[in-house]
Amino acid sequence: MKQFIQNMDFSTGWWYSAILGVFLLLFIVFMPKRLNMPEIYLTFGLIAGLVWVVDTIFAVWIDLFDVGSPNKRGIPEFFMYTIIPSSFAVIYLNVYQEPKKLLYTIFFTAVSELAEWLAVAVGVMTLKHWNPLYSIPVYLVVYYFYLPFHLRIMKRTSKSEH
Repeated sequence: MKQFIQNMDFSTGWWYSAILGVFLLLFIVFMPKRLNMPEIYLTFGLIAGLVWVVDTIFAVWIDLFDVGSPNKRGIPEFFMYTIIPSSFAVIYLNVYQEPKKLLYTIFFTAVSELAEWLAVAVGVMTLKHWNPLYSIPVYLVVYYFYLPFHLRIMKRTSKSEH
């Protein structure tokens, strides 16, 4: 256990990702739900997996930025790669309405960009060859195209099973 604790990454700003992640999880637990539990679990797991793959490519292999200590994996990565993006996706899909798609996309892109900017400001994310503005097109594609597509697939699959 001592070795496990020593290997945990409590580097600068780790508290930011932990507090934001816990807040978002609590928000999901207590929000009025339009998504059912299987849809929440599927969205959470799928987004977490995608973010781990994409951020590993950009942060580790291409070395554009670091989250937490560059030599350790721990609290910051867990929250920044697993909890925070997945929570934003679940909340987005829970409130999503097709007629307000552009409004929700802009709002959630802005919130995601703010969360990333704050991660840099508190020091949990260190930029090397990355600028948080580069993330805006990614957020726009995810919120405008990918998540609504994901929701349609889940709803169709759910209907075909009944």
